[in-house]
Amino acid sequence: MLNLKREAKFQIKWRYLVVAIAITPIAIILAFISTGAGHGNYFFCKLFFSFTMLSAHFFDDTITIPFVILAFIQIPVYGIFLMFSFKKYIRILVVLHSVAVCLCFLIPMYNFPKSICNRKKWNSKVILC
Repeated sequence: MLNLKREAKFQIKWRYLVVAIAITPIAIILAFISTGAGHGNYFFCKLFFSFTMLSAHFFDDTITIPFVILAFIQIPVYGIFLMFSFKKYIRILVVLHSVAVCLCFLIPMYNFPKSICNRKKWNSKVILC
């Protein structure tokens, strides 16, 4: 009887990882669509893959290969955290992701526009509105 309860809990925990793996392609497709072939608003990129988008700020406004890989594995890693119930770390992860999302929308990025501060380039000067 005790083994059945353990197996049931373990099966429930596996669902977190399966759901995370199922959500990943949807998030990637939404992020790809929001780029608009370089002319989009990058909203879903900044929302789902905030660490990757922040990396662009530090690496000459480009997204490097290691951070593309991070984008592909980020949501499944969240699922692994939920699967093993690292409650202390889940809270930290939620806070870190939330802060990263806020920074993505607040920090102006020249190649990835549409931050909260609409910026305009004029005579090689950047004017924050």
